[in-house]
Amino acid sequence: MFLFSFSPKSVLLVIFFFVGSGSGYVSDMYCYSCDSVETCSQKNLTAVKCDYPSCQKSLNYLNTYFNGVPMAVKSWYYDCIRFEMVLTSNETLSYAGCVYSNLYAVCHAQLRDGYTVKGNLKQCEECNKPGCNSAVRLPNILAPLTISLFFMKILNKFF
Repeated sequence: MFLFSFSPKSVLLVIFFFVGSGSGYVSDMYCYSCDSVETCSQKNLTAVKCDYPSCQKSLNYLNTYFNGVPMAVKSWYYDCIRFEMVLTSNETLSYAGCVYSNLYAVCHAQLRDGYTVKGNLKQCEECNKPGCNSAVRLPNILAPLTISLFFMKILNKFF
């Protein structure tokens, strides 16, 4: 009936791995980072480990343009952000980086006085999986599912 047959132990191990891999905890979270249209192009994205300095860099950038950015916060959990918008001054803001989880919602934030969006936010994304803020990626479930099937096949040989 199924394409593969798996032992119950291998299925449980992979489920444990699958569930645990979604965590944005300190030790494993990374995000793509950029701060201009040029550096945010797909070929120039740089992956950074989320930590205090990378979050502070994001908060400093966001504080320049948005109201209510919490500057004196810390967390052991991280999210990735990525946004691009065009201001009425024809300046294009493009940014990607790490932020503290659940502490600031840039996609719903209000711009500071003197900055007005020309049209809508072109793109805004907040996510909590490592590397999830790239412009092009597999659907959220496809990559972990593929990895899980691969591990189940390998583990099945040992159990």
